Parts: sequence; structure tokens; C-alpha cells
Amino acid sequence: MGQILHDHNAYVGENMFAKIIREEQEDYINRMQCPPNTAYNEALLENVLVMIVCILTKIPLFLIGAPGSSKSLAVRLISSNLRGPDSSDKYFRNLAQVYLIPHQGSSSSTSEGIIKVFEKANKFQETTSKQFPVASVVLLDEGNFIFSYGPLHY
Repeated sequence: MGQILHDHNAYVGENMFAKIIREEQEDYINRMQCPPNTAYNEALLENVLVMIVCILTKIPLFLIGAPGSSKSLAVRLISSNLRGPDSSDKYFRNLAQVYLIPHQGSSSSTSEGIIKVFEKANKFQETTSKQFPVASVVLLDEGNFIFSYGPLHY
């Protein structure tokens, strides 16, 4: 990113860019209601920011990490805090409500089963309106990685 900004004569310096990203991470996590004693470690802050950005921009996300690297916690925090008009935070009230459609993958998972999950997300996404915006998110939990994505477009 630093190079892209520099190429467009908007270079802010490596430390400043890292500071801006860190402030965004902290802003999102500080707006959330988190369980007591939640450790706001680097992994959690990164996961929350990238998941929110990808959900809002409908960019597929593969989140890969070892067990304990805050993947599932980040999903739970987003799901419980991004509730559209029912959110406790004023900023989150202006965003779409995240509707999570989980699918626990296993060795017996089939492509047909996964397609059905995306079809369910598409069907639910049809309920969105300007008054009650919804972001359907498919969560494929495969153990050490999480894949989330909005509706599937054929």
C-alpha cells in the first residue's frame, strides 16, 4: 500500500500507514461488545478488520491460521455486533445486519452441499431492503481456515 500511495504522490510514510491501519483496527474493536477478558491481540484486530471490510465490499476471504489465532472469535464478534439497526453502536446501526450461514466442513462434504449453502444465502439476501439492509455471509469452517463470502452470483 505504501508503494501505491507513493506512486500516486500520496506517500504518507511506512510508520504513518501502519498507524492508520492500527487506529482503524482499534476503532472497530472498541465499538464492539466483547466478552470479558478478551485479549485484543494482533491476530484478533487483523481478523476483525479484514472480515468487516470483506463483508461490506463482498470480497471473498480465506482466513487461514493455526487453532487459537482468533478466527472463530472474530466471526462471533462480527456476528453479534453487526446487527444493523439493532446494533448497540451508532456506527454499526448504519451498516447492514450480518446474517451468518455456517457450514461445518468435513471429509464427507460435497460440492453440492456447499452450493446449497450459497443458494440459501442468495435466497436470504433477497429479503434485503434500504430500510433493513442485510449482508448474507456464508461461513465455511474447515478447521484451520474460515472462508466467508456474501451471496454467490452465477
